[in-house]
Amino acid sequence: MAPIPHEGLARRAITALTPERKRRACGREIIRGLYRLTADHFAHEELLMKEFGYDQAVAHTELHNAMLASFLDMIDDFDRYGADLIAAFVEQWIAGHLFQEDMPLARFIQRSQKTGRLVA
Repeated sequence: MAPIPHEGLARRAITALTPERKRRACGREIIRGLYRLTADHFAHEELLMKEFGYDQAVAHTELHNAMLASFLDMIDDFDRYGADLIAAFVEQWIAGHLFQEDMPLARFIQRSQKTGRLVA
């Protein structure tokens, strides 16, 4: 069985709770890993939006771009924000974007699959 891409990230997140110097180095690695996972997730969603002709694709993609730009800024300020940065981003992504933006997309795709409506 292939490893889950974020499995190692979880282990490193636990390690981030060790002494300060090690935590910072590990934290930077975690935040960069979260950024890559997030960018990949968004790219996959954008392909799905195009494939299914999602009517909110432009606005949704703009949110992705804004979140990624914000995330890059936060990575630059990691020493100032540290672990709080990671927690805030994950909370924003899950509570905000995932439930408010991705759930309507998922429902749209499910309806499209039931009706056999694909654009691409």
